[in-house]
Amino acid sequence: ALIDSGKGSPKGEQIVNETIDRLEQQRTGLQQQVYDLEGHLKDVLAQWEAYHLSLQKVNRVILETEYMLSRYKLISGDLVTFAGQIQQFKNLQSQFEDSQPQLDQLLASSSHLTQSCDPMVGQSVERNVSEAQERWSALTRQLQTQLAKLEQLQREWGDYEDQYVRSKDWLDKKGDEVNRLVLHADMDRQKHVQ
Repeated sequence: ALIDSGKGSPKGEQIVNETIDRLEQQRTGLQQQVYDLEGHLKDVLAQWEAYHLSLQKVNRVILETEYMLSRYKLISGDLVTFAGQIQQFKNLQSQFEDSQPQLDQLLASSSHLTQSCDPMVGQSVERNVSEAQERWSALTRQLQTQLAKLEQLQREWGDYEDQYVRSKDWLDKKGDEVNRLVLHADMDRQKHVQ
């Protein structure tokens, strides 16, 4: 209707066509902005999902390791049994260390996410990651310290057993000597009695 009313005037028709072209360009620009925003939102969603999944994996490793450490009790017995327990502890430490790539993935995904999201959300993400890193570091130190203590205890136990065996052998030899001396003394008395 607007174009029809401007048909009589070339200047009016030109203004209407220019307005329509401008509106069409604005619509195309807005449409492109919507596509760009949609793409950006999909990227942020993918980053959020990667971060969330990584955080869950790291927390699961931390909780499982903390649980195993809280339940780890030394069983008395012999040195061989104790060595088996130390091996189980080493396996726990190895599993924990093998999970390091999960922590690395969390750090990478959180870095991408904090660059793409609102500063308040970024601070929350950074707090969560910092807490996970602190707990991870504390567990690493705890595992190393506990393993060092267990290995020291194993060495001391081995030394004790070696000393025990040497002492027992010495006592056995002394007992044998005493028995020989008593036997010789009895034989000498019997010779004198006869």
